[in-house]
Amino acid sequence: MLNDENPTPCSIRLRFIPFALKNVAKKWLYSLTAGSITSWDGFIKVFLKKFYPIHKIALVRKNIIQFKQESSESLWRYVEHFKDLLVQCPHHGIEKWRQCQILYDSLDYSTKSLLESMCQGGFLQKDENERLDLYENLVEKTIQWEPTSESSRNPNSISSKGGLHSIESSIAKWQS
Repeated sequence: MLNDENPTPCSIRLRFIPFALKNVAKKWLYSLTAGSITSWDGFIKVFLKKFYPIHKIALVRKNIIQFKQESSESLWRYVEHFKDLLVQCPHHGIEKWRQCQILYDSLDYSTKSLLESMCQGGFLQKDENERLDLYENLVEKTIQWEPTSESSRNPNSISSKGGLHSIESSIAKWQS
């Protein structure tokens, strides 16, 4: 299977497979018949068949295509949830331009307006790489905006009333 004298890129990848897998996937690899995987493409084929059956791919694709922003969900959380879906099935087959369109179509009005204002109303005229860069840029900014709004929803946060700072009773009890 592996030629030690002149290793090919394929044989090098195959040697590193055991180091890249964990838990169930690693056990599965060691349960295979010796010599049953002879190429990188062969490994990909049996790995995907085992861990990404057709019904799972179909379900993740459906969830990606029907993805929507929740009513009170911040942009950065929305984009992170979308990325999590994409990672669940790395070979989902949905092109970048379509992913950008899915994200855009289900944004709430205020976020869509903010995104459009960042590019003078020309967001949809940009290519997918530019769109992804703009999403990432806006995500970075919204992460910075959230801590103040997050602290107002968190009952264990430090609050301020009339210039006085107080610590919620649950925090004070925990520290005593």
